[in-house]
Amino acid sequence: MDPVLDYVEEKGWEYQLQGDECVLKRCVFCGRETWKLYINRKSRLFQCFRADCGMKGHISKIKKHMGDVIELEGFTKKEEPEVDFQTLVDECHMALLENEQMLRYLDDHGITLEAINRFKIGVRKANKNMWLLYPSMIDGTPRYVKYRLLPLEKKLTEAEKASGLTKFKREKGAPSILFNQDAVSKHDTIIVTEGERDAISLLMMGYENVVGTTGGAGTLKTEWYDALLETENIYLAFDSDEAGNAGVETWASRLGYGRCKKVVLPKHVKDVTEYIMEGNTADDFDALLSNAEEVDIGGVKSIMSILRNMADNPEPPPALPTPWEGVNMLVDGGFRAGELITLSAPPGVGKTTLALQISSLISSKHKKPVLFFCQEMTYEALVRLFVCHALDKTWQSFRREDAELISMQFEDVPIYFGYSPRITTEQVMHTFLEARARFGIEFFVFDNLHTLIREHDKVTERIGAASKMFKDLAMEMRVPILLIAQPRKMERDEVMFYYEIKGSSDIPADSDLVFLLHRGRMTTDEDTGQREATFNPATRFIVDKSRESAGGECRLMFDMNYRQFYEE
Repeated sequence: MDPVLDYVEEKGWEYQLQGDECVLKRCVFCGRETWKLYINRKSRLFQCFRADCGMKGHISKIKKHMGDVIELEGFTKKEEPEVDFQTLVDECHMALLENEQMLRYLDDHGITLEAINRFKIGVRKANKNMWLLYPSMIDGTPRYVKYRLLPLEKKLTEAEKASGLTKFKREKGAPSILFNQDAVSKHDTIIVTEGERDAISLLMMGYENVVGTTGGAGTLKTEWYDALLETENIYLAFDSDEAGNAGVETWASRLGYGRCKKVVLPKHVKDVTEYIMEGNTADDFDALLSNAEEVDIGGVKSIMSILRNMADNPEPPPALPTPWEGVNMLVDGGFRAGELITLSAPPGVGKTTLALQISSLISSKHKKPVLFFCQEMTYEALVRLFVCHALDKTWQSFRREDAELISMQFEDVPIYFGYSPRITTEQVMHTFLEARARFGIEFFVFDNLHTLIREHDKVTERIGAASKMFKDLAMEMRVPILLIAQPRKMERDEVMFYYEIKGSSDIPADSDLVFLLHRGRMTTDEDTGQREATFNPATRFIVDKSRESAGGECRLMFDMNYRQFYEE
Protein backbone atom coordinates (compact mmCIF):
# COMPACT_ATOMS: atom_id res chain seq x y z
CA MET A 1 0.00 0.00 0.00
CA ASP A 2 1.50 3.32 -1.15
CA PRO A 3 -1.09 6.11 -0.73
CA VAL A 4 1.11 8.73 -2.41
CA LEU A 5 1.98 6.69 -5.49
CA ASP A 6 -1.56 5.34 -5.76
CA TYR A 7 -2.94 8.89 -5.80
CA VAL A 8 -0.37 10.24 -8.28
CA GLU A 9 -1.03 7.37 -10.69
CA GLU A 10 -4.79 7.75 -10.26
CA LYS A 11 -4.44 11.40 -11.36
CA GLY A 12 -2.25 10.42 -14.32
CA TRP A 13 0.54 12.83 -13.37
CA GLU A 14 4.04 12.39 -14.79
CA TYR A 15 6.49 11.54 -12.02
CA GLN A 16 9.91 10.15 -11.11
CA LEU A 17 10.97 8.26 -7.99
CA GLN A 18 14.02 9.40 -6.04
CA GLY A 19 14.32 7.23 -2.93
CA ASP A 20 11.33 8.00 -0.71
CA GLU A 21 10.44 11.05 -2.84
CA CYS A 22 7.87 11.08 -5.61
CA VAL A 23 8.85 14.03 -7.85
CA LEU A 24 6.15 15.51 -10.09
CA LYS A 25 7.05 17.13 -13.39
CA ARG A 26 4.31 19.74 -12.96
CA CYS A 27 3.46 21.56 -9.73
CA VAL A 28 -0.28 21.38 -9.17
CA PHE A 29 -0.19 24.82 -7.53
CA CYS A 30 2.07 27.04 -9.67
CA GLY A 31 1.68 24.96 -12.83
CA ARG A 32 5.39 25.04 -13.73
CA GLU A 33 6.82 21.91 -15.40
CA THR A 34 10.25 21.98 -13.73
CA TRP A 35 10.31 18.75 -11.64
CA LYS A 36 10.28 20.79 -8.42
CA LEU A 37 7.29 19.32 -6.55
CA TYR A 38 8.46 16.62 -4.12
CA ILE A 39 6.06 14.37 -2.19
CA ASN A 40 7.57 12.14 0.50
CA ARG A 41 5.97 8.69 0.27
CA LYS A 42 6.45 7.97 3.99
CA SER A 43 5.47 11.24 5.64
CA ARG A 44 3.05 12.25 2.82
CA LEU A 45 4.42 15.79 3.08
CA PHE A 46 5.10 17.80 -0.08
CA GLN A 47 7.00 20.91 -1.09
CA CYS A 48 7.48 22.82 -4.32
CA PHE A 49 11.09 24.02 -4.37
CA ARG A 50 10.51 26.83 -6.84
CA ALA A 51 11.33 30.10 -5.08
CA ASP A 52 8.26 31.79 -6.56
CA CYS A 53 5.93 29.02 -5.32
CA GLY A 54 7.20 27.32 -2.17
CA MET A 55 3.86 25.66 -1.46
CA LYS A 56 4.18 22.87 1.11
CA GLY A 57 2.09 20.78 3.47
CA HIS A 58 0.36 17.42 3.75
CA ILE A 59 -0.92 15.59 0.67
CA SER A 60 -4.47 16.24 1.90
CA LYS A 61 -3.89 19.87 0.88
CA ILE A 62 -3.27 18.73 -2.70
CA LYS A 63 -6.43 16.59 -2.64
CA LYS A 64 -8.52 19.52 -1.43
CA HIS A 65 -6.94 21.80 -4.04
CA MET A 66 -7.82 19.30 -6.77
CA GLY A 67 -11.40 18.94 -5.50
CA ASP A 68 -10.93 15.29 -4.56
CA VAL A 69 -12.07 15.80 -0.95
CA ILE A 70 -15.57 17.10 -0.27
CA GLU A 71 -15.93 19.53 2.61
CA LEU A 72 -17.83 17.95 5.49
CA GLU A 73 -20.53 19.51 7.64
CA GLY A 74 -20.71 18.48 11.28
CA PHE A 75 -21.84 19.46 14.73
CA THR A 76 -19.43 22.10 16.02
CA LYS A 77 -19.35 23.74 19.40
CA LYS A 78 -20.41 27.33 19.70
CA GLU A 79 -17.45 29.67 20.03
CA GLU A 80 -16.91 30.43 23.70
CA PRO A 81 -14.70 33.16 25.21
CA GLU A 82 -11.34 31.95 26.44
CA VAL A 83 -11.35 30.91 30.09
CA ASP A 84 -8.63 32.47 32.26
CA PHE A 85 -7.04 29.66 34.29
CA GLN A 86 -4.04 31.70 35.43
CA THR A 87 -5.35 32.46 38.93
CA LEU A 88 -6.42 28.85 39.49
CA VAL A 89 -3.05 27.52 38.34
CA ASP A 90 -1.10 30.01 40.47
CA GLU A 91 -3.12 29.25 43.60
CA CYS A 92 -2.85 25.47 43.21
CA HIS A 93 0.87 25.70 42.39
CA MET A 94 1.51 27.74 45.53
CA ALA A 95 -0.55 25.27 47.57
CA LEU A 96 1.75 22.47 46.39
CA LEU A 97 4.94 24.41 47.14
CA GLU A 98 3.71 24.94 50.70
CA ASN A 99 2.92 21.24 51.22
CA GLU A 100 6.27 19.62 52.10
CA GLN A 101 4.77 16.17 52.62
CA MET A 102 3.21 16.24 49.14
CA LEU A 103 6.48 17.49 47.62
CA ARG A 104 8.36 14.52 49.12
CA TYR A 105 5.66 12.11 47.91
CA LEU A 106 5.78 13.45 44.34
CA ASP A 107 9.59 13.41 44.32
CA ASP A 108 9.48 9.71 45.23
CA HIS A 109 7.27 9.22 42.16
CA GLY A 110 9.56 11.03 39.74
CA ILE A 111 7.97 14.50 39.86
CA THR A 112 10.77 16.72 41.12
CA LEU A 113 10.60 20.25 42.53
CA GLU A 114 12.32 21.48 39.37
CA ALA A 115 9.58 19.92 37.23
CA ILE A 116 6.85 21.29 39.52
CA ASN A 117 8.19 24.82 39.09
CA ARG A 118 8.79 24.56 35.35
CA PHE A 119 5.34 23.20 34.51
CA LYS A 120 3.38 24.99 37.27
CA ILE A 121 2.05 21.71 38.68
CA GLY A 122 -0.27 22.16 41.65
CA VAL A 123 -2.62 20.42 44.07
CA ARG A 124 -6.25 21.07 44.87
CA LYS A 125 -8.66 19.59 47.38
CA ALA A 126 -12.22 19.07 46.17
CA ASN A 127 -15.04 16.92 47.58
CA LYS A 128 -12.74 15.42 50.24
CA ASN A 129 -10.31 14.22 47.55
CA MET A 130 -6.87 15.56 46.74
CA TRP A 131 -6.06 16.19 43.06
CA LEU A 132 -2.82 16.83 41.20
CA LEU A 133 -3.22 19.68 38.70
CA TYR A 134 -1.47 19.60 35.31
CA PRO A 135 -1.83 22.82 33.27
CA SER A 136 -1.18 22.71 29.52
CA MET A 137 0.26 25.94 28.15
CA ILE A 138 0.20 27.83 24.86
CA ASP A 139 2.85 30.57 24.74
CA GLY A 140 3.20 30.36 28.50
CA THR A 141 -0.50 30.82 29.21
CA PRO A 142 -2.50 27.95 30.78
CA ARG A 143 -5.19 27.01 28.26
CA TYR A 144 -6.16 23.57 29.56
CA VAL A 145 -6.31 22.17 33.10
CA LYS A 146 -6.44 18.47 33.93
CA TYR A 147 -6.60 16.81 37.35
CA ARG A 148 -5.19 13.44 38.47
CA LEU A 149 -6.63 11.82 41.59
CA LEU A 150 -4.15 11.36 44.43
CA PRO A 151 -2.50 9.20 45.55
CA LEU A 152 -1.17 8.20 42.12
CA GLU A 153 -1.33 4.47 42.91
CA LYS A 154 -4.93 4.60 44.13
CA LYS A 155 -7.38 2.12 42.62
CA LEU A 156 -11.04 3.05 42.65
CA THR A 157 -13.50 0.84 44.49
CA GLU A 158 -16.79 -0.16 42.87
CA ALA A 159 -18.61 2.14 45.29
CA GLU A 160 -16.41 5.09 44.28
CA LYS A 161 -16.99 4.38 40.59
CA ALA A 162 -20.73 4.18 41.22
CA SER A 163 -20.61 7.57 42.94
CA GLY A 164 -19.11 9.11 39.80
CA LEU A 165 -15.52 9.40 41.03
CA THR A 166 -12.91 9.10 38.27
CA LYS A 167 -9.12 9.12 38.23
CA PHE A 168 -9.03 12.05 35.82
CA LYS A 169 -11.12 15.15 35.25
CA ARG A 170 -10.70 18.49 33.51
CA GLU A 171 -11.84 22.08 33.80
CA LYS A 172 -14.71 22.86 31.46
CA GLY A 173 -14.51 25.53 28.80
CA ALA A 174 -10.96 24.69 27.76
CA PRO A 175 -9.83 23.83 24.22
CA SER A 176 -8.37 20.38 23.62
CA ILE A 177 -4.61 20.83 23.36
CA LEU A 178 -1.60 18.60 23.84
CA PHE A 179 0.64 18.97 26.86
CA ASN A 180 3.63 21.10 25.73
CA GLN A 181 1.94 21.65 22.35
CA ASP A 182 4.23 24.60 21.55
CA ALA A 183 6.93 22.03 20.75
CA VAL A 184 5.08 20.93 17.59
CA SER A 185 5.79 24.15 15.70
CA LYS A 186 9.47 24.12 16.73
CA HIS A 187 10.55 20.59 15.77
CA ASP A 188 10.35 18.31 12.72
CA THR A 189 10.44 15.23 14.97
CA ILE A 190 7.99 14.83 17.85
CA ILE A 191 7.80 12.23 20.62
CA VAL A 192 4.26 11.60 21.85
CA THR A 193 3.70 10.10 25.31
CA GLU A 194 0.50 8.69 26.76
CA GLY A 195 0.10 11.47 29.32
CA GLU A 196 1.51 14.55 31.02
CA ARG A 197 3.60 12.68 33.56
CA ASP A 198 5.56 10.73 30.93
CA ALA A 199 6.05 13.88 28.87
CA ILE A 200 7.41 15.70 31.91
CA SER A 201 9.85 12.84 32.60
CA LEU A 202 11.33 13.14 29.09
CA LEU A 203 11.32 16.94 29.10
CA MET A 204 13.30 16.96 32.36
CA MET A 205 15.76 14.56 30.74
CA GLY A 206 16.42 17.12 28.00
CA TYR A 207 14.02 16.09 25.22
CA GLU A 208 12.30 19.33 24.25
CA ASN A 209 10.44 17.78 21.29
CA VAL A 210 7.91 15.96 23.49
CA VAL A 211 4.15 16.33 23.78
CA GLY A 212 1.74 14.40 25.96
CA THR A 213 -1.81 13.35 25.23
CA THR A 214 -4.40 14.74 27.62
CA GLY A 215 -6.95 12.02 26.93
CA GLY A 216 -5.12 8.69 26.92
CA ALA A 217 -3.50 6.58 24.21
CA GLY A 218 -6.74 5.77 22.40
CA THR A 219 -7.66 9.44 21.94
CA LEU A 220 -6.51 11.41 18.90
CA LYS A 221 -8.59 14.56 18.78
CA THR A 222 -9.09 16.42 15.51
CA GLU A 223 -7.22 19.41 16.96
CA TRP A 224 -4.18 17.23 17.72
CA TYR A 225 -4.34 15.65 14.27
CA ASP A 226 -4.32 19.10 12.69
CA ALA A 227 -1.41 20.23 14.87
CA LEU A 228 0.73 17.18 13.97
CA LEU A 229 -0.33 16.95 10.32
CA GLU A 230 2.89 18.46 8.94
CA THR A 231 5.30 16.85 11.42
CA GLU A 232 7.85 14.75 9.53
CA ASN A 233 8.62 12.07 12.14
CA ILE A 234 6.46 10.94 15.07
CA TYR A 235 7.62 8.54 17.79
CA LEU A 236 4.79 7.01 19.83
CA ALA A 237 6.05 6.25 23.36
CA PHE A 238 2.86 4.82 24.84
CA ASP A 239 2.41 2.43 27.77
CA SER A 240 3.39 -1.18 27.15
CA ASP A 241 -0.10 -2.58 27.70
CA GLU A 242 -3.09 -3.48 25.53
CA ALA A 243 -4.47 0.08 25.58
CA GLY A 244 -1.08 1.50 24.63
CA ASN A 245 -0.63 -0.93 21.74
CA ALA A 246 -4.14 -0.16 20.47
CA GLY A 247 -3.38 3.55 20.76
CA VAL A 248 -0.26 3.18 18.63
CA GLU A 249 -2.35 1.55 15.89
CA THR A 250 -4.98 4.31 16.09
CA TRP A 251 -2.44 7.14 15.85
CA ALA A 252 -0.35 5.52 13.11
CA SER A 253 -3.36 4.60 10.97
CA ARG A 254 -4.65 8.17 11.05
CA LEU A 255 -1.41 10.17 10.92
CA GLY A 256 0.31 7.80 8.48
CA TYR A 257 2.20 4.57 9.03
CA GLY A 258 5.24 5.85 7.15
CA ARG A 259 6.10 8.61 9.61
CA CYS A 260 4.97 6.99 12.88
CA LYS A 261 7.20 4.62 14.83
CA LYS A 262 6.51 2.69 18.01
CA VAL A 263 8.95 3.10 20.92
CA VAL A 264 9.22 -0.38 22.46
CA LEU A 265 9.82 -0.37 26.21
CA PRO A 266 11.28 -3.38 28.03
CA LYS A 267 8.53 -5.91 28.78
CA HIS A 268 8.76 -5.46 32.56
CA VAL A 269 8.36 -1.66 32.31
CA LYS A 270 4.89 -0.11 32.27
CA ASP A 271 5.60 3.39 30.95
CA VAL A 272 8.25 5.99 30.18
CA THR A 273 8.33 7.37 33.73
CA GLU A 274 8.94 3.93 35.21
CA TYR A 275 11.69 3.36 32.61
CA ILE A 276 13.48 6.53 33.68
CA MET A 277 12.98 5.90 37.41
CA GLU A 278 14.77 2.56 36.98
CA GLY A 279 17.91 4.59 36.32
CA ASN A 280 17.93 4.61 32.53
CA THR A 281 19.62 7.62 30.95
CA ALA A 282 19.09 9.77 27.85
CA ASP A 283 21.57 7.53 26.03
CA ASP A 284 19.40 4.53 26.90
CA PHE A 285 16.28 6.27 25.61
CA ASP A 286 18.16 7.33 22.48
CA ALA A 287 18.77 3.63 21.88
CA LEU A 288 15.03 2.97 22.19
CA LEU A 289 14.37 5.69 19.61
CA SER A 290 17.00 4.22 17.28
CA ASN A 291 15.33 0.81 17.55
CA ALA A 292 11.77 2.11 17.31
CA GLU A 293 9.61 -0.17 15.18
CA GLU A 294 7.53 0.67 12.17
CA VAL A 295 3.87 0.06 12.91
CA ASP A 296 2.53 -3.08 11.25
CA ILE A 297 0.09 -2.26 8.43
CA GLY A 298 -0.94 -5.81 7.69
CA GLY A 299 0.07 -7.93 4.72
CA VAL A 300 1.42 -11.45 5.02
CA LYS A 301 1.61 -12.87 8.54
CA SER A 302 2.49 -16.29 9.91
CA ILE A 303 -0.05 -18.30 11.88
CA MET A 304 2.17 -17.98 14.96
CA SER A 305 2.21 -14.15 14.84
CA ILE A 306 -1.57 -14.09 14.43
CA LEU A 307 -2.11 -16.47 17.35
CA ARG A 308 0.33 -14.55 19.55
CA ASN A 309 -1.55 -11.33 18.79
CA MET A 310 -4.82 -13.04 19.71
CA ALA A 311 -3.26 -14.24 22.98
CA ASP A 312 -1.96 -10.74 23.80
CA ASN A 313 -5.38 -9.25 23.00
CA PRO A 314 -7.87 -11.95 24.06
CA GLU A 315 -10.89 -9.64 23.88
CA PRO A 316 -11.83 -8.61 20.32
CA PRO A 317 -12.98 -5.02 19.78
CA PRO A 318 -16.67 -4.69 20.70
CA ALA A 319 -19.20 -4.65 17.88
CA LEU A 320 -21.19 -1.50 17.14
CA PRO A 321 -24.78 -2.44 18.03
CA THR A 322 -28.03 -1.47 16.34
CA PRO A 323 -30.95 -0.05 18.38
CA TRP A 324 -32.90 -3.34 18.18
CA GLU A 325 -32.04 -6.47 20.17
CA GLY A 326 -33.74 -8.68 17.62
CA VAL A 327 -31.46 -7.37 14.88
CA ASN A 328 -28.38 -7.63 17.11
CA MET A 329 -29.16 -11.29 17.72
CA LEU A 330 -29.27 -11.88 13.96
CA VAL A 331 -25.86 -10.26 13.37
CA ASP A 332 -23.99 -11.59 16.39
CA GLY A 333 -24.11 -8.36 18.37
CA GLY A 334 -23.59 -5.68 15.73
CA PHE A 335 -21.12 -4.40 13.15
CA ARG A 336 -17.38 -5.08 13.12
CA ALA A 337 -14.28 -3.49 11.69
CA GLY A 338 -13.90 -4.01 7.96
CA GLU A 339 -17.49 -5.03 7.29
CA LEU A 340 -19.53 -3.76 4.36
CA ILE A 341 -23.23 -3.76 5.19
CA THR A 342 -25.65 -3.24 2.31
CA LEU A 343 -29.19 -2.08 3.06
CA SER A 344 -31.86 -2.29 0.36
CA ALA A 345 -35.62 -1.83 0.07
CA PRO A 346 -38.09 -0.20 -2.33
CA PRO A 347 -38.28 3.63 -2.26
CA GLY A 348 -40.17 5.10 0.68
CA VAL A 349 -39.86 2.08 3.00
CA GLY A 350 -37.38 3.80 5.33
CA LYS A 351 -33.80 2.95 4.33
CA THR A 352 -32.40 6.40 5.15
CA THR A 353 -34.42 6.59 8.37
CA LEU A 354 -33.18 3.20 9.57
CA ALA A 355 -29.55 4.02 8.73
CA LEU A 356 -29.79 7.35 10.52
CA GLN A 357 -31.39 5.72 13.56
CA ILE A 358 -28.42 3.35 13.79
CA SER A 359 -26.07 6.33 13.40
CA SER A 360 -27.90 8.16 16.18
CA LEU A 361 -27.32 5.33 18.63
CA ILE A 362 -23.64 4.94 17.73
CA SER A 363 -22.85 8.66 17.93
CA SER A 364 -25.19 9.83 20.71
CA LYS A 365 -25.00 6.93 23.16
CA HIS A 366 -21.69 5.28 22.35
CA LYS A 367 -19.87 8.51 21.37
CA LYS A 368 -18.30 6.92 18.30
CA PRO A 369 -17.69 9.38 15.43
CA VAL A 370 -20.04 8.82 12.47
CA LEU A 371 -20.07 10.20 8.91
CA PHE A 372 -23.46 10.11 7.21
CA PHE A 373 -23.10 10.98 3.52
CA CYS A 374 -26.47 11.42 1.84
CA GLN A 375 -27.23 12.56 -1.70
CA GLU A 376 -31.01 12.59 -1.38
CA MET A 377 -31.82 14.77 1.66
CA THR A 378 -30.76 18.26 2.69
CA TYR A 379 -28.62 18.85 5.77
CA GLU A 380 -31.59 20.38 7.57
CA ALA A 381 -33.88 17.41 6.88
CA LEU A 382 -31.20 14.97 8.04
CA VAL A 383 -30.51 16.91 11.24
CA ARG A 384 -34.22 17.22 11.99
CA LEU A 385 -34.60 13.46 11.60
CA PHE A 386 -31.48 12.84 13.70
CA VAL A 387 -32.79 15.06 16.52
CA CYS A 388 -36.10 13.21 16.52
CA HIS A 389 -34.23 9.93 17.00
CA ALA A 390 -31.71 11.16 19.57
CA LEU A 391 -34.21 13.09 21.72
CA ASP A 392 -37.24 10.89 21.04
CA LYS A 393 -39.18 13.85 19.67
CA THR A 394 -42.03 13.75 17.19
CA TRP A 395 -41.42 15.13 13.71
CA GLN A 396 -44.07 17.83 14.25
CA SER A 397 -42.61 19.00 17.60
CA PHE A 398 -39.33 20.11 16.00
CA ARG A 399 -39.41 23.88 15.50
CA ARG A 400 -36.70 25.80 13.68
CA GLU A 401 -36.66 28.51 16.33
CA ASP A 402 -35.62 25.87 18.90
CA ALA A 403 -32.58 24.81 16.87
CA GLU A 404 -30.01 26.84 18.81
CA LEU A 405 -31.33 25.63 22.17
CA ILE A 406 -31.34 22.05 20.91
CA SER A 407 -27.79 22.42 19.62
CA MET A 408 -26.50 22.70 23.19
CA GLN A 409 -27.54 19.09 23.75
CA PHE A 410 -25.37 17.94 20.84
CA GLU A 411 -22.08 19.69 21.61
CA ASP A 412 -20.37 16.36 22.25
CA VAL A 413 -22.21 14.23 19.68
CA PRO A 414 -19.61 13.26 17.05
CA ILE A 415 -21.66 13.01 13.87
CA TYR A 416 -20.79 14.63 10.54
CA PHE A 417 -22.98 15.02 7.47
CA GLY A 418 -21.70 14.97 3.92
CA TYR A 419 -23.46 16.02 0.75
CA SER A 420 -22.51 16.73 -2.85
CA PRO A 421 -24.95 16.77 -5.79
CA ARG A 422 -22.27 15.56 -8.21
CA ILE A 423 -19.63 13.32 -6.72
CA THR A 424 -17.40 10.63 -8.19
CA THR A 425 -16.36 7.34 -6.64
CA GLU A 426 -12.81 8.73 -6.39
CA GLN A 427 -14.06 11.74 -4.44
CA VAL A 428 -16.00 9.47 -2.10
CA MET A 429 -12.89 7.38 -1.50
CA HIS A 430 -10.63 10.35 -0.72
CA THR A 431 -13.30 12.07 1.37
CA PHE A 432 -13.84 8.96 3.47
CA LEU A 433 -10.09 8.48 3.95
CA GLU A 434 -9.69 12.12 4.97
CA ALA A 435 -12.65 11.90 7.38
CA ARG A 436 -11.27 8.72 8.95
CA ALA A 437 -7.87 10.35 9.46
CA ARG A 438 -8.98 13.79 10.62
CA PHE A 439 -12.14 13.03 12.59
CA GLY A 440 -11.48 9.42 13.59
CA ILE A 441 -14.75 8.23 12.02
CA GLU A 442 -15.68 4.75 13.25
CA PHE A 443 -18.91 4.21 11.28
CA PHE A 444 -19.71 5.38 7.75
CA VAL A 445 -23.02 5.54 5.88
CA PHE A 446 -23.35 6.26 2.17
CA ASP A 447 -26.83 6.95 0.80
CA ASN A 448 -26.93 5.75 -1.89
CA LEU A 449 -24.91 3.70 -4.35
CA HIS A 450 -27.18 4.18 -7.34
CA THR A 451 -27.21 7.99 -7.20
CA LEU A 452 -23.40 7.81 -7.23
CA ILE A 453 -23.34 6.03 -10.61
CA ARG A 454 -24.99 8.42 -13.05
CA GLU A 455 -23.22 7.49 -16.30
CA HIS A 456 -25.29 5.67 -18.88
CA ASP A 457 -22.54 3.47 -20.29
CA LYS A 458 -21.13 0.39 -18.58
CA VAL A 459 -23.48 0.89 -15.63
CA THR A 460 -23.21 -2.66 -14.32
CA GLU A 461 -19.43 -2.53 -14.47
CA ARG A 462 -19.31 0.87 -12.74
CA ILE A 463 -21.68 -0.22 -9.97
CA GLY A 464 -19.60 -3.35 -9.38
CA ALA A 465 -16.40 -1.28 -9.20
CA ALA A 466 -18.01 1.13 -6.72
CA SER A 467 -19.20 -1.74 -4.55
CA LYS A 468 -15.68 -3.18 -4.47
CA MET A 469 -14.33 0.28 -3.62
CA PHE A 470 -16.58 0.51 -0.55
CA LYS A 471 -15.51 -2.96 0.62
CA ASP A 472 -11.83 -2.11 0.13
CA LEU A 473 -12.33 1.13 2.07
CA ALA A 474 -13.95 -0.72 4.98
CA MET A 475 -11.01 -3.14 5.12
CA GLU A 476 -8.34 -0.44 4.73
CA MET A 477 -9.86 1.88 7.35
CA ARG A 478 -10.85 -1.06 9.62
CA VAL A 479 -14.34 0.31 10.20
CA PRO A 480 -17.85 -0.79 9.15
CA ILE A 481 -19.53 0.94 6.21
CA LEU A 482 -23.29 0.87 5.69
CA LEU A 483 -24.12 1.22 1.99
CA ILE A 484 -27.68 1.92 0.88
CA ALA A 485 -28.68 0.45 -2.49
CA GLN A 486 -31.84 0.40 -4.58
CA PRO A 487 -33.64 -2.74 -5.77
CA ARG A 488 -34.64 -3.41 -9.34
CA LYS A 489 -38.22 -2.67 -10.34
CA MET A 490 -40.44 -5.08 -8.43
CA GLU A 491 -44.03 -6.22 -8.42
CA ARG A 492 -46.36 -4.74 -5.79
CA ASP A 493 -45.73 -6.18 -2.28
CA GLU A 494 -43.08 -8.54 -3.63
CA VAL A 495 -40.56 -9.55 -0.92
CA MET A 496 -37.10 -9.05 -2.38
CA PHE A 497 -33.96 -11.17 -2.11
CA TYR A 498 -30.37 -9.90 -2.24
CA TYR A 499 -29.94 -10.90 -5.89
CA GLU A 500 -32.64 -8.36 -6.72
CA ILE A 501 -30.47 -5.40 -5.70
CA LYS A 502 -30.24 -3.22 -8.78
CA GLY A 503 -27.22 -3.16 -11.05
CA SER A 504 -24.66 -5.83 -10.24
CA SER A 505 -24.29 -9.20 -8.59
CA ASP A 506 -21.03 -7.83 -7.15
CA ILE A 507 -22.96 -5.89 -4.49
CA PRO A 508 -24.08 -8.89 -2.40
CA ALA A 509 -20.82 -10.66 -3.21
CA ASP A 510 -18.77 -7.79 -1.74
CA SER A 511 -21.07 -7.36 1.27
CA ASP A 512 -20.50 -9.06 4.61
CA LEU A 513 -24.11 -8.35 5.60
CA VAL A 514 -27.16 -7.68 3.43
CA PHE A 515 -30.21 -6.13 5.10
CA LEU A 516 -33.56 -6.00 3.34
CA LEU A 517 -36.69 -4.17 4.52
CA HIS A 518 -40.21 -5.11 3.55
CA ARG A 519 -43.37 -3.14 4.36
CA GLY A 520 -46.62 -3.99 2.62
CA ARG A 521 -48.57 -1.22 0.93
CA MET A 522 -51.64 0.07 2.76
CA THR A 523 -55.04 -0.53 1.18
CA THR A 524 -57.73 2.09 0.77
CA ASP A 525 -60.30 2.32 3.57
CA GLU A 526 -63.68 1.27 2.16
CA ASP A 527 -65.62 3.78 4.29
CA THR A 528 -63.46 6.90 3.85
CA GLY A 529 -61.81 6.07 0.54
CA GLN A 530 -58.49 7.20 2.04
CA ARG A 531 -55.21 5.69 3.21
CA GLU A 532 -53.59 6.55 6.53
CA ALA A 533 -50.11 5.97 5.08
CA THR A 534 -48.43 4.58 1.99
CA PHE A 535 -46.89 1.61 3.78
CA ASN A 536 -47.94 -0.62 6.63
CA PRO A 537 -45.95 0.13 9.82
CA ALA A 538 -45.20 -3.58 10.33
CA THR A 539 -41.72 -4.19 8.92
CA ARG A 540 -39.90 -7.39 8.08
CA PHE A 541 -36.19 -6.84 8.79
CA ILE A 542 -34.39 -9.53 6.80
CA VAL A 543 -30.72 -10.46 7.11
CA ASP A 544 -30.42 -12.10 3.71
CA LYS A 545 -26.66 -12.63 3.91
CA SER A 546 -24.20 -12.80 6.79
CA ARG A 547 -20.61 -14.05 6.76
CA GLU A 548 -20.55 -14.52 10.54
CA SER A 549 -24.07 -15.73 11.36
CA ALA A 550 -26.98 -17.71 9.95
CA GLY A 551 -29.07 -14.62 9.13
CA GLY A 552 -32.86 -14.71 9.38
CA GLU A 553 -35.45 -12.04 10.10
CA CYS A 554 -37.23 -10.18 12.86
CA ARG A 555 -40.18 -7.80 13.09
CA LEU A 556 -39.94 -4.04 13.56
CA MET A 557 -42.65 -1.39 13.63
CA PHE A 558 -42.42 2.05 12.04
CA ASP A 559 -43.79 5.05 13.94
CA MET A 560 -44.64 7.80 11.48
CA ASN A 561 -44.93 10.51 14.17
CA TYR A 562 -41.43 9.84 15.55
CA ARG A 563 -39.96 8.79 12.19
CA GLN A 564 -38.29 5.73 13.65
CA PHE A 565 -38.41 1.95 13.87
CA TYR A 566 -38.95 0.19 17.16
CA GLU A 567 -39.46 -3.34 18.49
CA GLU A 568 -42.87 -4.38 19.73
